[in-house]
Amino acid sequence: MDLGQATLTPADRGSDGADDHRIAHVPTVARNAIMFRMQWRIKPVLPVTKLMGAVAVIVLAVAFSGRDPVRWVLAAVAAVALIVWAVRDLIAPVRLAADSTGVTVITGFARRRHLPWPQVERVRVDRRTHRGLRSELLELDAGDSIYLFSAHELGALPEDVAAELADLRLTSL
Repeated sequence: MDLGQATLTPADRGSDGADDHRIAHVPTVARNAIMFRMQWRIKPVLPVTKLMGAVAVIVLAVAFSGRDPVRWVLAAVAAVALIVWAVRDLIAPVRLAADSTGVTVITGFARRRHLPWPQVERVRVDRRTHRGLRSELLELDAGDSIYLFSAHELGALPEDVAAELADLRLTSL
């Protein structure tokens, strides 16, 4: 392990969320010298699914081809939108990263913004139930901006990510 920086991703954690043995055995003195970095990325199946959806739209447009140009335009717009959405997932798969200095979030199409811990006012999980559907989003409140992340974007449950961010924030202050 490089003593300059240790990387801890959700894949490094066990099924119960416990830290990997490499991190648990770092001495307290050395722990301050090592910068822990955690990151959460989209599930790899998402861009593949979006690209398959674009192909399906094109296949359906060809299968039900007619002389109606509106059908072709709608199919092309839907396919291009799905392809652009998949490309974004391939260009910027890491949606949220955190270390002892703060968090880095994705803004816009693929830009990153670093938020120091003092700028992050609140980290919470927003739970909503609407028409029998339950959704959970990780909410990062940075005063002038609010960043929302779903479980699909994080590749982990928002509740688990919020707990890990709280632990990292406490150890870094």
